[in-house]
Amino acid sequence: DALVKKYYEENKLAVAKYKKWDVFNLEQRLPRVLLQIPYDLLNRINRKKMAVSSNDLLREMTANNFIIGDVNENCLDYFTISEK
Repeated sequence: DALVKKYYEENKLAVAKYKKWDVFNLEQRLPRVLLQIPYDLLNRINRKKMAVSSNDLLREMTANNFIIGDVNENCLDYFTISEK
């Protein structure tokens, strides 16, 4: 859906602004445990900023904008249910 893609692109641009400050490439070098707290904090800040700046976009988006289908090049996420 176009709304979901627009939100995804806006989020991607906002994350890129934070990543430019990672001059030592810590995201790739540090273990996940050490990155979890700053990642969560920056993620919350980013979502709040987007909620203020993209309020109309977020208000228009509902669960119906997300589809479940076969995996292809347009997938934003991958979800599977496995049974033993």
